[in-house]
Amino acid sequence: FLIHSNKIRNQKNEILAQMDKNAFNFLMKSGRYRLETNNIIGAYSEFKLAYKINQGNKELNQLLSETLNILCYNNADYCNELDEFTQNEEH
Repeated sequence: FLIHSNKIRNQKNEILAQMDKNAFNFLMKSGRYRLETNNIIGAYSEFKLAYKINQGNKELNQLLSETLNILCYNNADYCNELDEFTQNEEH
């Protein structure tokens, strides 16, 4: 029973990991498109969701930083979020 239970748990973990990977890739693609079409707030929303899935992705962190810089420049409300993000990246 334990062997079967472990096998099922491993399969579930693999499925969840694949779902996270698919969601991350979708969010990155959508965020890039929104950024290219000047939908900066939409891009930020997508990148923020992707960040919840994979905080260690260097490309995402760069895109998120650039997006927050644009938003901060245009709307000071985003400057605090930029500061928090920058501080988190330094640690």
